[in-house]
Amino acid sequence: MRLPFRPAVLILLAGFYSSLSPAQTTADKPDSWAYDSLHIPKSLSAGDRNKPVVVAVVDDAFRLSHRELKDFIYRNPAEIPGNQLDDDGNNYVDDVLGWDISDQDKDVSPPDDLSQVYYHGTYIASIITRVASMHYGNDASRKIKIMPVKVLSDQASKTYIRDGYKGIRYAMENGADIICLAWSGGNPGPQDMEIIHEADRRGILLIGSAGNFNEERVHYPASDPAVFAVAGINRSFKKEERSSYGMEVDLAAPAENVPGAHPEKDNAYMEDRGTSAATALVTGCAAVILSKDKDLESTDVKESLLNAST
Repeated sequence: MRLPFRPAVLILLAGFYSSLSPAQTTADKPDSWAYDSLHIPKSLSAGDRNKPVVVAVVDDAFRLSHRELKDFIYRNPAEIPGNQLDDDGNNYVDDVLGWDISDQDKDVSPPDDLSQVYYHGTYIASIITRVASMHYGNDASRKIKIMPVKVLSDQASKTYIRDGYKGIRYAMENGADIICLAWSGGNPGPQDMEIIHEADRRGILLIGSAGNFNEERVHYPASDPAVFAVAGINRSFKKEERSSYGMEVDLAAPAENVPGAHPEKDNAYMEDRGTSAATALVTGCAAVILSKDKDLESTDVKESLLNAST
């Protein structure tokens, strides 16, 4: 049974924090409380999974060259870069490093001079890689990979994620183990809901944001039983001011002053708040858990997250 609100997500056993690189855009020293509260230990064992966990981040855009992302980007092994051919027959030409669903091309980066608007995907992906690095250290990029799926057109007049469900389908059909949905809202149709359910039937773990509307209503897709729904807490371990809540919420995680990468430069950082950041933190923890055992399934990861929370 889903509970109205879980106060925090506390993963594994001992506390460990690896600080961000020195270059900051918001402060001289990053506020580490959000990561500290996860209590993530250094890796005690590599696990027996023989391939990396692929985490698809379905979002606005990505700076793939950012120092927090560049070593983690999933590379499609069946596609030959730059030959203008669909080598793997998946109907996407040269999708070597993800795909731009909205513009139907291989460029998932933010539009020129719009990094202040198209920042979200870079930020979310970097939180996931940071959690992986906290646990695995220098081995993290071999254990966890990010599949960038861009679902906002370069010509969009608003940052509303219109093509999110198309992005989920791409991730589902191209090898994702986990899909991070750090967005919510809109009016999904039956076909959109079917994409969610198909991904769930395939054993893919979907993790979604409850929403930032400060109301007792979890927004879709997180409200779907197939999606692991994440709400937000503040540094007092109470509901973050804007976080939505409700019976559909599975877990709450830090959602205040969470540091992450910014796409302006390869060494730029930012802090943000909201259930998007909380969703990324839980996604990173889920990826670490899944990386430990080749026999683990999405239901096992969900149970581990719930059992390790307080």
